[in-house]
Amino acid sequence: MVYLFLFIAGAVQGAANFGFVLIALPLLGLFMPLKVAVPLLTLVGLFLGTAQLFQIRKKPDVKMVSLLLISGMVGVPLGTWILVAFDDAVLKGIVGLVLVAAAVLLAKGYRVRRGGKMLHMVTGGFLSGLLKGAAAIGGPPIVILLSNYDMDKQTYRANIVTYFFLIGVFAIPNYVQAGLFSQAMFFQSIRGFGAAAAGLVVGNLIFKRIDEMKFKRMTYGIVMVSGVMTILSVWN
Repeated sequence: MVYLFLFIAGAVQGAANFGFVLIALPLLGLFMPLKVAVPLLTLVGLFLGTAQLFQIRKKPDVKMVSLLLISGMVGVPLGTWILVAFDDAVLKGIVGLVLVAAAVLLAKGYRVRRGGKMLHMVTGGFLSGLLKGAAAIGGPPIVILLSNYDMDKQTYRANIVTYFFLIGVFAIPNYVQAGLFSQAMFFQSIRGFGAAAAGLVVGNLIFKRIDEMKFKRMTYGIVMVSGVMTILSVWN
């Protein structure tokens, strides 16, 4: 069942350029603690990100990605501490509420009006890193942030795939230092990558056929469903 969930999450990742953890986390949370699911999904997501880097057709905006990454690197250690220190049920509830709120903001077309672009990048990157460290879900702040700027699908894809790969690389040593990794988890992540990669191929085919409006609606729906599922998993 775990590998089926990873396949489905991989398909979402391929189609929407993010969402792997958003879908997989609440599902795996039904079977394992977040302290196990989060580092496992981060490692599988890193493998997926490596594969996606070779599929980018446009170069990412280096300045934008750099600002996001530096800010995210500040947030990851704090998020990792939260993952270790907080009770599993409490953390799931907080994560679920954050995701639902993010989905509502996205669906209503919320834009960050105050502050300049640099402030947006620094704030969005930090919040993304914080959520990445605590629950591996660094996507929503970045999606909301990038919605402020008009860019085509391929440019969006290049920026978000590059950022998520790099912040994932940075998160791994933090989890290792916190004692959240094991040899068994590493081998499980390799098997999980096989299932997720198969889903990624399917998702890439969907990405090529979906128009801009459907693409955005699908993104918002992913975040909302994931938030509701995470909240419900508290009572599992």
